Amino acid sequence: MLKSIYFLPHGMQMIDGLEQPYNENFRSLHEMMQQISNEIESDGSDMVLLVTPHGYNLSNKYLIYQHDEFQGYLYSVSDDDVVKGNLVSKHSWIGDSARSIELLNILEENNIPVESLVQGFSSYPLVLAWGEVVPLYYALAKQDAKVVILCVPRSRLEIILDMQTHLKKIGELLQHFCNLVDEKVSIIISGDLSHVHKEDGPYGFDESAKIFDAKFCDWVNQPQPDSYLEILDLQPKALACGMAGIGILQGLFDRIKGNGSSIKNDINYYDVPTYFGMGIAKWIIID
Repeated sequence: MLKSIYFLPHGMQMIDGLEQPYNENFRSLHEMMQQISNEIESDGSDMVLLVTPHGYNLSNKYLIYQHDEFQGYLYSVSDDDVVKGNLVSKHSWIGDSARSIELLNILEENNIPVESLVQGFSSYPLVLAWGEVVPLYYALAKQDAKVVILCVPRSRLEIILDMQTHLKKIGELLQHFCNLVDEKVSIIISGDLSHVHKEDGPYGFDESAKIFDAKFCDWVNQPQPDSYLEILDLQPKALACGMAGIGILQGLFDRIKGNGSSIKNDINYYDVPTYFGMGIAKWIIID
């Protein structure tokens, strides 16, 4: 049973203690993400289904992690390197390889190009990257929900327009999968917004950044297909790593509405602490 749906950022600078001194531009995002752990606890979620753009990517196929335990390492952050440094802390989460296989089969039966990843054995802990670690660090701080992870293809930036049929279908199938299981499920889309807010950032500056992020915030309140297409049209210049996840959400929302239910936006928070925008959103389903 699908209980709640989230879009969560994954910039590691948000986590207090990784960057010294702490960049206070991230403080409000950090506090909002702490609230997310309370939200998922109150949802009573038994399972979190996480979709990430930054993990064990295949070039042109989706990937499901078939493991019963995941590990996440948090490293110190500096301006020179935001993805590795001295180890600060280690975290672990419970995977569900049986449910992962069920989701894999559903995607395969519906002609989604998908593979599974098993490193050693399914019982062997799989080490995750920041696209999974950051949202799980906050979301499951107070909850022992099991985790199922789906990673989108690495080529998403180049072929995002060609992926639209698959993204819409995956969204529909995630809703179908959640309806098949007895557990209460929260879906989390991991992603950040436009990466071109600052000239001195790694991707430079483009005028599309503000427009893209503003349209995303409007879409969060009313996720209509027309609004989604406006966001998608800006993606080639705005460079949001969360775009594929937003596409999956649109397919999911369309399926929910098509089944006679509606969705309500419960949380909509946005900030630009650095060269990329970051959004936090929660939706609930109203039958």
